[in-house]
Amino acid sequence: NISISTKQLYSIYKSLAYLNFSSTDKVPELLDLKKILSRSIEYYAELSMAKSIQIQPNLSDASLMAIESRMELVFSNLISNAIKYSMPDTTIRIVLEEGVFSISDEGIGIEAQKIKDIFKPYERNSNLAGGFGVGLSIVKQICDTYKIDIEVNSELGVGTTFRLSLL
Repeated sequence: NISISTKQLYSIYKSLAYLNFSSTDKVPELLDLKKILSRSIEYYAELSMAKSIQIQPNLSDASLMAIESRMELVFSNLISNAIKYSMPDTTIRIVLEEGVFSISDEGIGIEAQKIKDIFKPYERNSNLAGGFGVGLSIVKQICDTYKIDIEVNSELGVGTTFRLSLL
């Protein structure tokens, strides 16, 4: 429990640090997204196991010109949200291929009329789990910076899929 709580707290810290201290002096480089995503999945393995949630990765080689710490934040926020809003004994599917990243959960879902608001800072779709409502705002900011399109499909009680077009 301490290990899981520490990881969750560190993830919140990284997000808040990005919001307050994101510098523009870092230079984008060609990133191995499979390697970064694999690390993020491993980082959250303990949390997913604690909730009896299976993560099914299907990862191919993919690259992107970006700053590594920012792409780590994108993957981290989306994976932690998928775990946070999923019920026990469900599956999260993560796909990475050149030009596309997607993550699908079997969670609580998002009401159709609320999808347009989920990327607003401090907006929270549910009080089911803790958080400050900054994660998806950060994801959107970073995706906008690198011209990554985000598509969200969700159905209440069925789950949510985030699809990022990395081209």
